[in-house]
Amino acid sequence: MKILIVGATGFLGNYIVNIASPTGHDVVATYLFKDVKPPSSNVKYVMLDKTNTEMISKVFYECSPDVIIDASLIGQVDFIEKNMFRTRAVNVYGTFDLIKKADEIGSKFIFVSTDFVFDGFKGAEYIETDVTSPLNEYGSQKVVVENYLSKMYSKYNIVRTSVLYGWNSINDVPVPREYFITKLLATLKRGEVFKAITGQYEKPTYAKSVAEQIVKLCEEPINGIFHVAGATCTDRYGHARATAKVYEFSEKLVVPCSANDFTFTAKRPVSTCLNTEKAEKFLNYKPLTLEEGLDLMRIEKDAQI
Repeated sequence: MKILIVGATGFLGNYIVNIASPTGHDVVATYLFKDVKPPSSNVKYVMLDKTNTEMISKVFYECSPDVIIDASLIGQVDFIEKNMFRTRAVNVYGTFDLIKKADEIGSKFIFVSTDFVFDGFKGAEYIETDVTSPLNEYGSQKVVVENYLSKMYSKYNIVRTSVLYGWNSINDVPVPREYFITKLLATLKRGEVFKAITGQYEKPTYAKSVAEQIVKLCEEPINGIFHVAGATCTDRYGHARATAKVYEFSEKLVVPCSANDFTFTAKRPVSTCLNTEKAEKFLNYKPLTLEEGLDLMRIEKDAQI
């Protein structure tokens, strides 16, 4: 099987490459800004700009993939809110072009989505068939692609996930992605107080576990939407305290605060915890608790702290 991973040098994309490469599949992994060294002989890196239709045609013609995984996006929620047209060119219309090419050659298409497709008002965990109603542009862009993919194409999977954490490693050099958990760890390492928001609930998810399920979907003749998230529904305050505990920092350095203490451009939903029973049933997915995932993250790159 030949798998095309778009956005392979990104946070989740890099995990997918590292999970897919030992399986024996031929992997074609795309980058945009930085060429990288393949982790194994069955991985080939090629340059791809999703906004360039000629480049998309060339890559698809040369590799003729059986499965396309789109893990590429501009993902900063507030940046997207302020730059709707610029980001839609990549996150929406670029993905449309990938889907059209997949349709032309009959490839399966796997799209990575988010819990932010929901408004957070349900008062219970969200299942795959719940109506989407995003509060911000980031979620709206994901919904537009989800609807297009599910209506225009039959060989697809949509994988919704939430608050990914882990490490990024390019050319054998581990590079912590600058996001919630790595900012937290850097702050705690300096012995400084970290303010964490209360009252906004999600299920933090170890990125490697999502990559494993995406590769499994490449191999399974099953279509549709799957929720792949961690087992622990918590807010950022609970997330931060659990991280401090696992990494043996003082939990007293983590202090609760309100979302009103920060200036956000985009609205955040109150609770978007995803129900993963479908993935557990059909993919034999075993969600990790937050503590289990953090333990694995620490084992993976303990030297970075």
